[in-house]
Amino acid sequence: MSAKHSPLDTLIDLAQKRTESAVRSLGELQTQRTQAGHQLEALYDYKQDYRQRLQNAMRNGVPAAHYQNYEQFLTVLDNVIDQQQKVVLTADQQLEQGREQWRQAKRKQDSFDTLVQRQQKTLALQQQRREQRQTDEQSIRAYLRAGAGTF
Repeated sequence: MSAKHSPLDTLIDLAQKRTESAVRSLGELQTQRTQAGHQLEALYDYKQDYRQRLQNAMRNGVPAAHYQNYEQFLTVLDNVIDQQQKVVLTADQQLEQGREQWRQAKRKQDSFDTLVQRQQKTLALQQQRREQRQTDEQSIRAYLRAGAGTF
């Protein structure tokens, strides 16, 4: 390729930057999804622990008002879990969109890479043909010079 910065070089640079940006974005989305999943797991664990405390309290006898407080808190906790499940679902969807954006950016970058490889092969073939033509011409000249002296 030439030392000049061709339009194809500009497109390749842009495609690489888009791919790198998509990779960074994908990493951030994966981190967000992981954090949301950990929070959901923590909520499940907390709910399980709270239910266990309720069962222990019921074995020892719990006044109705305390039992009602336990149940209300579990209802609130279930609502929070539902909300967190939606956060995880949204994070999953965003992560999949990020993966698709990365795949598209990578395909485009790979296409430009393929174009460059084809261009390099074409230029190499042209150079090889030029060199072969020069070699052939030199051989013909040498033959003709050698042949001209024998007459």
